[in-house]
Amino acid sequence: MKKWFILAVVFFSLAACGGQQSNSQSSNSTPVVRQPVSTPSVPLVTPHHKIGERVTASNWNITLDSVHTQASEVGYGGMLVTPTKAGMVFLEVAVRATNISTTEQTMEGYQFVLRGDDGTPYGANYEKPDVLVVAKVESGGPLKGQLVYDVPPSVHHYILRFSPDLLPTTSTVIWDLKV
Repeated sequence: MKKWFILAVVFFSLAACGGQQSNSQSSNSTPVVRQPVSTPSVPLVTPHHKIGERVTASNWNITLDSVHTQASEVGYGGMLVTPTKAGMVFLEVAVRATNISTTEQTMEGYQFVLRGDDGTPYGANYEKPDVLVVAKVESGGPLKGQLVYDVPPSVHHYILRFSPDLLPTTSTVIWDLKV
């Protein structure tokens, strides 16, 4: 019986030492570092709209009805109006908008910015009749006018951006214009 007792003590001692060895190995082993799974980020891209599409931007529903170029036009009092820079033509964009807010809103020409597809900015021309400069529109009221820019006759693709606020926001709307 002593023999069985000694064998049991030896067995349990070895088992205990084996367990300690196992623990000492795991404490010396390199810990597993779990890295957070990242979801691929999708860049936010502002969609580009086309002539004739009704677009909502903040407090406005806006539609660009047409775009065309013109060398000159008869203005107020029968005077001929030409672009402010020699060699340029007018780029005219017909705009319709509706104030969809519950309060009076103001739309101003500077809220629209025109660039060539290469990024060149083009300034607005306010010499022509019916140009949208500043308009106060009551709640639910319509607005109709023209945006007019001096552009070179050799450029045929433009990007028009409308920002309802002073700084571009998520409400910024972009149209691709082709003439």
